[in-house]
Amino acid sequence: MPSANPAKRKRTEYDNCTWCFAQYEVNKNDRGSCKAHSGSKNVDYDPDFWADHDDAHGDPEMEDPETYDEGAVWSCCKAPGYERDCARPQRHMPESGGYKSQRL
Repeated sequence: MPSANPAKRKRTEYDNCTWCFAQYEVNKNDRGSCKAHSGSKNVDYDPDFWADHDDAHGDPEMEDPETYDEGAVWSCCKAPGYERDCARPQRHMPESGGYKSQRL
């Protein structure tokens, strides 16, 4: 006969990250868990990359950021646009909205 007070198993909770779209274990959401960029990709007006870009080519702000990764910079960590992982990894941002604020 089973005991009247069986040890309860703690259920593992999972959530999805809004930045990297990965499913992660909520209890293991440590600093550095998410390597995705939390910012936006912006034009980096480095004179070396945009030196040949003139008005005939249009405004660099209007260009496709995927096409000109070398001429872009991430707003969250200032890494070049072609860098896949963020230079300032943080915790996963839950879809459920479990954080009141996210520190970077």
